[in-house]
Amino acid sequence: DRKKMESIEILVQKLRRVNSSHDEARIDYIASLCENSNPDHRYISEIMLASGLLLTPSVRDFDFHPSGHPINPELFHVLEQTKGGTAAPRGHRKLVFDAANEILAGRMPAKCGRGATGQMVLRDVCSEIEKLLRGGGGIPKRDDEGGERRRWQWKSAVSDDVMGTSVRWIDPESGISGPVLDIERMIFKDLVNEIVIGESAAKI
Repeated sequence: DRKKMESIEILVQKLRRVNSSHDEARIDYIASLCENSNPDHRYISEIMLASGLLLTPSVRDFDFHPSGHPINPELFHVLEQTKGGTAAPRGHRKLVFDAANEILAGRMPAKCGRGATGQMVLRDVCSEIEKLLRGGGGIPKRDDEGGERRRWQWKSAVSDDVMGTSVRWIDPESGISGPVLDIERMIFKDLVNEIVIGESAAKI
């Protein structure tokens, strides 16, 4: 409806201003939210900022979207309007967006401690996705025929969870077993594989 479209347009304008590099003296707000210059971290920051999750004082109070995801899936298309001629391909951003949403869905709000803030969640989601991408040898990756193919490798991340090294957004006194998260990751792996297979089929 008209109100929704007006809200989306306002959001797009704000994100464009935040991402603007015309004024070098202006403080890059998105960059200030990230702990490094990794473009995927920056994109995740944009996602969480636009959704309102990043500024939430308590993550446990954040309401899920009616779709069942923490973040409205349609937000991806809104963010794409701000990208223009950016170097990262749309398909890569789509994978990162969906991955972040699935990670959040698997942990919120039950696994978030009362003191968990949006900034804490941002840091941990960035860390999780970086491990997943690093395990795959980088994205995109070229196959033997020279075509561009994106691959996610999950073994290292699952192994980290089994060893208990993965970050948890929980209170120190509460104990949540690693195997529960392992099962969630297996489901997550299947979902992302479907996305990758679908993209590959569309290119054939």
